[in-house]
Amino acid sequence: MPMRLAHAALMSWLLTAAISLAPANAESICLHLQAGDRSFLYPVDIATGFSISFLHSIYGTAVQEQFRIASTGFQTEKLRYAELRLAEFYGHEAPKLEQGWWTVNNSGRELRQLDLRVSKESAVEISFGELRIALAENQGMGDHARLSITSCGDPNRGR
Repeated sequence: MPMRLAHAALMSWLLTAAISLAPANAESICLHLQAGDRSFLYPVDIATGFSISFLHSIYGTAVQEQFRIASTGFQTEKLRYAELRLAEFYGHEAPKLEQGWWTVNNSGRELRQLDLRVSKESAVEISFGELRIALAENQGMGDHARLSITSCGDPNRGR
């Protein structure tokens, strides 16, 4: 009887070890950047925060839009303006000054894709983790960029 218990315990341990070491079947997701005739994939995790920073076309001051990655797109989080007049320009009535930015809570919306107009003057930059993608500096990307979430396919593409 003790031999059967030892054998059962060993089999249970081996089964647990095999399950924990098996690769997950969950498909990885990527941030897909389509800019002009160029396309890039960047592996991301669900709930990863990222931002799009740019200079406002009228006032020429910094704006930052903050998002979270969702499985089907992007969840809005905060809008950050370098100047109070930008927040007022967009009709925000109660922006809060936080760490030098006029901040507005913009959470609760989910967007399937983001379309961006790009120019050297706008200085559009996408940031997540350690990665910074300066769109205006890359000639050949055109004046329009689209961001979406997709399956990675080849996780090495875009790196």
